[in-house]
Amino acid sequence: MRLRFSEAQILGFLREAAAGTPVMDLCWNHCFSRSTFRAWKARYGAAIDGEAGRLKQLERENARLRKALATANPDLERLRREPSATERQLMRPTSSQP
Repeated sequence: MRLRFSEAQILGFLREAAAGTPVMDLCWNHCFSRSTFRAWKARYGAAIDGEAGRLKQLERENARLRKALATANPDLERLRREPSATERQLMRPTSSQP
């Protein structure tokens, strides 16, 4: 059996439908039937739902990391302005020997 559409194309159609494009428009524009679309949705629909869950998880992780960076950033600025131990030794006046 020859497949007319690749899996990537099918997932693209499902994403378009999830984004709000009417199914009949997709069927008409890409030349497949509603029953074919329903079969694809039954077969690949979990992949679309899984991507949405993964996206939400990444957004939460991104927010957590941004918050951590915001709290760490003032400490980093303070450390950059503060001279290191080696720099303090170099800045210390040396006693001149007569």
